[in-house]
Amino acid sequence: IVADGLSIYGVFNVELAQLYKAFAAGAPSPLQPLPVQYADYTLWQRRWLSSDLVEKQLAYWKRQLAALPKLQLPQDHTPPPQPTFRGGRQLLAVPKDLTGTLRKLAHSEGATLFITLLSALKTLFYRYIEQQEVVIGIVTAGRQRPELAPLLGFFPNTLVLRTEMAASLSFRELLRRVREVTLSAFDNQDVPFERVVEACNPVRLPGETPLFRVG
Repeated sequence: IVADGLSIYGVFNVELAQLYKAFAAGAPSPLQPLPVQYADYTLWQRRWLSSDLVEKQLAYWKRQLAALPKLQLPQDHTPPPQPTFRGGRQLLAVPKDLTGTLRKLAHSEGATLFITLLSALKTLFYRYIEQQEVVIGIVTAGRQRPELAPLLGFFPNTLVLRTEMAASLSFRELLRRVREVTLSAFDNQDVPFERVVEACNPVRLPGETPLFRVG
């Protein structure tokens, strides 16, 4: 709860290696003073949550997530009352040439590789369940300000991406739709997920994440 993955692997480990190399050579610390501290971020967020801007973003989420459908996933057993988080992991090696093709497709549509793969994942779910809307939750780094990049702390936020599906859509058309939804969500990502849940007030079930089932 005091550091996210980017803090550990992108900041702490890098700075530890730099310090070790410098101190082993008898040199002073090579690290520059931080422009802000995590406490500064918390004060900024507290002030922002008291401003009119938060209501504007909450209004977006209430419109976007109104009457949200639940993803009806096929399952081979009854889920436990409380999640155990003892899930499996399936690794898939994507060939280099396929990755290159995906990057070209993303570039041609003004999208990122992430949005392209997200579109593919939504297509997979649609083929299995044929629901008219597919809802997936994603986690963002939460470091929109450049001065937050070198900080240790917990910054992530959860966004809910809702996309209308149709068998008549080509993949490029779906990609454009997912791109639009994703960019709109990122434009309104400053509201903490807990505040979004509170504003949308969905039916809460034990053992289930509110607003989405797949993330």
